[in-house]
Amino acid sequence: MTDFSSETNGPETLSLNGAEPDFAIGSDPVSGSPDAGGLAWAAGLSDDNRALVEARRWHGEDGVELNTALDAFRSLQDHLDRSIPVPGDDATSSDWDAFERRLGRPDTADGYEFALPDGLPESFPYSEDLAGRFRDWAFRAGVPAKAAQSLHDDYVHELAGMQRAEAERLGLAEDRSHRDLVSAWGEADSEAYRRNVILADRAMHKLGLNEVLQEFGVIAADGGVRDARVATALARIGSELYAEDNLHGSTGGGDNPFAGDNPNLTEQSRLIREARSDPSRAALVKSLMQAAGLDPAAHRI
Repeated sequence: MTDFSSETNGPETLSLNGAEPDFAIGSDPVSGSPDAGGLAWAAGLSDDNRALVEARRWHGEDGVELNTALDAFRSLQDHLDRSIPVPGDDATSSDWDAFERRLGRPDTADGYEFALPDGLPESFPYSEDLAGRFRDWAFRAGVPAKAAQSLHDDYVHELAGMQRAEAERLGLAEDRSHRDLVSAWGEADSEAYRRNVILADRAMHKLGLNEVLQEFGVIAADGGVRDARVATALARIGSELYAEDNLHGSTGGGDNPFAGDNPNLTEQSRLIREARSDPSRAALVKSLMQAAGLDPAAHRI
């Protein structure tokens, strides 16, 4: 039976079938000492837990705020339920696979779907092969899909920046080479300059160096010269070996660098460059190209 008694010599006590409880209703919430109006559930706490109650201020003037303590526990439990524990030192590959999938890594490398970032030049040589390699790298590293897209964007922008820098470098090399050749051979429209260009071009083709020089970046695909030293050396070779080989183009359309089976790519590049920068030269270049059956508009003239 439950029995209530009213003793005047101490705080009210609750007797459960005659047994005395470990605390009094009027006890201090932390220490368990009598304190009118308090809740004494914390009386049996260890020293560490009583210190925690004090530090967290889970007690008020009227005693320990049990709801506050339970709310804090529930919040912590919710956080733990949502957390993703990092595999330990003894984790298996399966443990790591499950961990990476929970972080957002797709099940296979093909699960990454990359969109091209904004701001890329139209000439950027992006390919599916490049995207495929990046997917493999990201998957092996366990990168989540969202993070992989960010890394992909930075990587592509870096490549585009390198491409722009290389194009600028090559353009400066062509300009510098042209100035050096003008210094050595005279103005670009002079007979001496024209003769040396023809000799250099003839030597390059006779010796089969056209593709090799393009491969090493000495000659641009449009015939632009990027190293004046190579051009002057070829002109000397042409003068020694091929000077009498229809020098002035009496056959094969030599007077028109756009005509013939062996077009003069170096001279073409010079004329195209002049036509773009000097409208007075554009008409002449257009007529030469049209005479050779070419469309000037295709070369932005």
